[in-house]
Amino acid sequence: MLNPEILRQEKIQKRRQLLLARREIPSEIRRKAAEQMHRFFQATMTYQNAGQILFYAEKNDEIPVTPLFAKAHAEGKICLFPRCISSVEMKFYLVSSLDQLREGTFHIREPEPFFPEYCAYYNDICIVPALAFDRTGHRIGYGKGYYDRFLSGFHGVTVGFCYADFVENHLPVNQYDVAVDILITERGLFRLRG
Repeated sequence: MLNPEILRQEKIQKRRQLLLARREIPSEIRRKAAEQMHRFFQATMTYQNAGQILFYAEKNDEIPVTPLFAKAHAEGKICLFPRCISSVEMKFYLVSSLDQLREGTFHIREPEPFFPEYCAYYNDICIVPALAFDRTGHRIGYGKGYYDRFLSGFHGVTVGFCYADFVENHLPVNQYDVAVDILITERGLFRLRG
């Protein structure tokens, strides 16, 4: 096991590299890759059987998942988005329209806290944001730990979207990092566990 400080520094360096590399991807390539990922995701039984989907509201050049919202909502799936409620915790809230999201913590669109709060239901899916994933489903996120803390108590299926060129053999991880169950790239879908 790596020294925690060395691991932290490795993650910081890797995060910088990934942010720069992602910014270099031409917008048309990003758009086409995201559309292909969405098709793979919507074709899964996991998606088709889902009762609730926990989305994230992308910003800047993150892989977009909000385009999936309209179809999921029209199909009667409960759709939720996260809100940071403290410096260490986020909760998910039900929304019926993307217009209900407002810029909040870290300039990310969030639901207001008066919307109904997430309650575990059946066949829940959480789409997890990341800069990159490795072949075991571990990820490099943005370094705040919100998702790892939330996912430690989440019992549904976790899904990560990632550009194929950003899937690595191994990423620096610690005992608190939670891997996703399904990894989707523009080249295919990989069920890693479950």
